[in-house]
Amino acid sequence: MALVCTLALLSAAGACGAKPSPMSTDGIVVSLVRVTRGARGDQVPHSRVDALTAAPFAKAGRFQRSATRGEGLPAAVWFDVEHGEGGARRVELSLSIARGDRASIRGPGDLLEAMVQVESLTGEGRSEDEAVAEALSLALGILDAQVTLERGEEERVPALLRSEDPQIVQLAMGWVRDRRRVDFLPLVTSALEHSHPDVAISAVETLGLLGDRTYVEAILRQAPRLQIASSFRLYETLGRLGGPEALAFLEFAVRNEEDPALRSAARRALHSQDRSGEPGARAPDSSTAAARGHWRTP
Repeated sequence: MALVCTLALLSAAGACGAKPSPMSTDGIVVSLVRVTRGARGDQVPHSRVDALTAAPFAKAGRFQRSATRGEGLPAAVWFDVEHGEGGARRVELSLSIARGDRASIRGPGDLLEAMVQVESLTGEGRSEDEAVAEALSLALGILDAQVTLERGEEERVPALLRSEDPQIVQLAMGWVRDRRRVDFLPLVTSALEHSHPDVAISAVETLGLLGDRTYVEAILRQAPRLQIASSFRLYETLGRLGGPEALAFLEFAVRNEEDPALRSAARRALHSQDRSGEPGARAPDSSTAAARGHWRTP
C-alpha cells in the first residue's frame, strides 16, 4: 500500500549513467543528475541506479530517462529504507524534476516535486530494489498528474479522479475546485467511496464548495467511516449545503457528540443554515430556530 505524503525539495548535482527509454510524442526527457540514499545522502552506484529506474521509466509514459549524460531536464532522487519488526519495511522516496518548456506551462525556475512512502512486508517476495522501484513509479505518476493538470489536458482528468493513488485524486479535485468545474462532480461523488479517508473528505469539501443539497445523501452515506479529525470539515460542508437531511444529521451531532470541540463545530454548522445570504442557507424562521435554541441574531 502506498501512502502519499507532503512534498519535499531536492537539489540536483553530480551525474549518473542512464539507459535509453522509448520516446513518446509528448515525452519529457529527464537526466538523473543525482541519486542518493539515507540521512547522509550517500551517492548510489551507477549500476544500482539503472536497476532501480529501468522499470519505472519504462512504464512512465510522459517521462523518459535520457540516454545521453546531461541531456534533458535535470532530475534528482533520494530514498531511504527502514526495516521494522516482523519483516516490515518502509521506503521513503522523493523525486524532483526541473521545470522546462515541455514540462510545464509555468516555464523554468521551479521544480516538479513528489514524495511517497511505500510500506510492505519482506515476506511479500519483493526485494528492496523492487520496493524502491515501486516508490519511484508512484512519484513519476504524481508528477505526470501535475503536468496533466497544469496543461489543462481535460481528457485525462477523469482517469486521475478514478486513480487509486490518493495524492493524484486530490490533485485532480484541487483542479476541479480551482476551475469550478461542476461537470466533474459526478466523478467527485464517486471518489467519496475511495479507500483512503483523505480522498473521501476532500470529495466532501469539493461537493460542498461546488455542489448543492442534492449531494447531501451521498455524503451522509460515507459519514460513518470518516475519521474523527475530518468531522470538522464534514459538519462545515453540511452547514454550507443545507437541506432537511443535513439539518437532521447536524442536530443529531449536537445532541450526541461527546467531544466538546466537535459538538461546537456541529452547532456552528447548524447555526450557519439559518443565516441568510450564506451559501446553502435556508431562510431563517425565528420562531422554530429559537425553539431549537441554536439561532441567534448576529
